[in-house]
Amino acid sequence: MPSSVYLLAIRNGANEWLKLGYAKDIDTRASNYGLPATATIEKVVIVGFDTGNEAHSFKVRLHTKYAVARISNRKARALGMVKTGFAEFYPMDMLLVLNAALTTDQLNH
Repeated sequence: MPSSVYLLAIRNGANEWLKLGYAKDIDTRASNYGLPATATIEKVVIVGFDTGNEAHSFKVRLHTKYAVARISNRKARALGMVKTGFAEFYPMDMLLVLNAALTTDQLNH
């Protein structure tokens, strides 16, 4: 079943961060994050894949490549970011790097 790898910019008050993930339905996935009603979500990049396995594999490769830049689970929980998916957050200063990775690395998947 087709799936997508996505990069979201999430803002809530003075806090902002990036979320890199994959899903068949991004809107449904984002609604499950448990974000406060005051949070805004911007879809920055969406890359389509033929199957969920392909999307998942690509996402894992990116997370491995950029693991050192991720926001720690402890910090994510302290900021009250979401209920799940803590290991998939990045600081906003990774926007250009992740955007480039999604738009160029995906050509080699």
